[in-house]
Order: sequence, then C-alpha cells, then structure tokens
Amino acid sequence: VFSLDTSAYSVGQHTIQLSVLDSDGTVTTGGISFSVAELDCDVVVAGKNVSVNCSYSGAAIQSTTCTLDGNPVQCDSSLKFTIGSLSTGSHSLAVSVTDSGGTTITRTYTIQITENYVLECNAAATGDGEVTVTCQFNGDIATQ
Repeated sequence: VFSLDTSAYSVGQHTIQLSVLDSDGTVTTGGISFSVAELDCDVVVAGKNVSVNCSYSGAAIQSTTCTLDGNPVQCDSSLKFTIGSLSTGSHSLAVSVTDSGGTTITRTYTIQITENYVLECNAAATGDGEVTVTCQFNGDIATQ
C-alpha cells in the first residue's frame, strides 16, 4: 500500500514512476498519473441574498453540483451564481466540480443569515418650537 500527500504538488497533471529490483536482478518499472485541482470560492452575503464566485484550476470541468442545505441549486461550469431570499438562520452551501478524469473536489461553506432590523424615524417641528419624533421599527423586540 502506497499513499501520497498531494498538498505540496502544484495544480496540474503529475506522473510518478516507480522501479523495483527483484532478487534475480530484474527491474520492473511502472507509473501512475494523477491531477491536482484547486477550487476557491468567494461567498458574499448581502441581506438575504448570497452571491458565489468560484475559481477552478485543474483538468477540464465535466460537471458541477451545488447544494444549499442538501438541496440542489442552479450552477454551471462558470461557477458564478446567486441564491436569493434565504431564510434567517444557518445554511450549508456545497460546491463540487468533477473534472474530465473523474476527480471530484468539493468546498463547503456555512452561511449565517441574520434578521435585518430597521428603525426609521421622522422629525417634524411644531409651530411652538417643539419637535415631534415618530419612529417605526420593522422587527420584533425580545423581552426577558
């Protein structure tokens, strides 16, 4: 059994050649090729919308799969997409790319959507030097 940590290898195709010398002096040579790919994504949350922009380096993309909370979301080989109107709370986003050699690389991100609260106030001067301030709050106020 032979294992190889590919983290030190650059992105692209690599070949490892091995030679074995037996007790009779016979040399047997063999090799294996493998590819190293890289997938990095910028995930930007704006309100309840999420924009994803990924870059991929490696062999040609054969397929892409993207999921939000385990459910498929639309994405293609451009690896740029937007998901709108997410509910408040924590969400899991997974982006996977399978290359032409059948190797799959996946990146998973946790997205936290918080409630946007807005306090909107208007001030109006009365004729006698007083100011009336009216405010409206669009969220729930928690009390303990």
